[in-house]
Amino acid sequence: MYVSVVIQNSTREFDKFYDYIVPDNMKDCIRPGVRVIVPFGKGNRLCEAFVMAVKETSEFSGLKEISQIIDETPVLSDELIELSKYMRKRYVCTYDMAIRCMLPTGLGLLFREDVILMSADRVDLDRDEQEIIKVLSDNNGKISVEDLTQIVNRPVRKILNQLIEKNVVRIKSHVQMKARAKTEKNACPAMDEEEFWELVENNNVKNLNYIRIMEILYEEGSISVAELNALGFSQNTLNNMKKRDILPFMTLKLNGIRLNMTTLLKHSPCRPHHPRKKPSTLFTKPWKQGDFRRFCSTA
Repeated sequence: MYVSVVIQNSTREFDKFYDYIVPDNMKDCIRPGVRVIVPFGKGNRLCEAFVMAVKETSEFSGLKEISQIIDETPVLSDELIELSKYMRKRYVCTYDMAIRCMLPTGLGLLFREDVILMSADRVDLDRDEQEIIKVLSDNNGKISVEDLTQIVNRPVRKILNQLIEKNVVRIKSHVQMKARAKTEKNACPAMDEEEFWELVENNNVKNLNYIRIMEILYEEGSISVAELNALGFSQNTLNNMKKRDILPFMTLKLNGIRLNMTTLLKHSPCRPHHPRKKPSTLFTKPWKQGDFRRFCSTA
């Protein structure tokens, strides 16, 4: 079994279908519209891709295998796949640009590549390779490609490929989802209302902002820190209340709100009132009769 995929974030040069082999353990899960991770290019860089078609044969040989299936259910329906093909042709964009218009933000993946030192005893290394080995040794034999590039202040991919061929280093790739559960920091009372008012009566709490905040919390039960900030209470005030064990913070997970679909009632077209009826008739009557010439300007 094979799949045809398009690579996410690809330039126009690489904006086309690429065929990959589906491993036996993935054949039951693969289907058009799911996202997969595939090795791409000479360096087998892991990339996110969209499955555009599933087929039994391929005209190409020497194909690579899919590394991982991301989605259990397709994120693109058959209609959206066809729409992306039309948009690419109609608006002269890439497949990725078209697909990004259809999907919510935050569904992408974060890729991280770590360079791992395997052997530091080789002597047949040039100056650039020795510099890479020194940086790895100073970082306990492991560092991300991004951090390594910043330290040596130049591209390192070519040097790393040379070190990989010499079995001096290896690359380990990590993938994680960008989209995470949204959370919200909430404030709630740390004591009973009677206990707090007793502190106020004993002059242990004198700050009027503290009192106003607690009045809101005792009425609402809890409220987000962002809402308290919007009401004019500074973050410094809230932090001071937390230090005094008056106001603890809680991190709550936000649940998405599912909108109920409503049925729209059909209605008759709006009819123009009398002052506008005559001008509209000047256009609609010839249009219905097929006389378009009067709408066309002459040279």
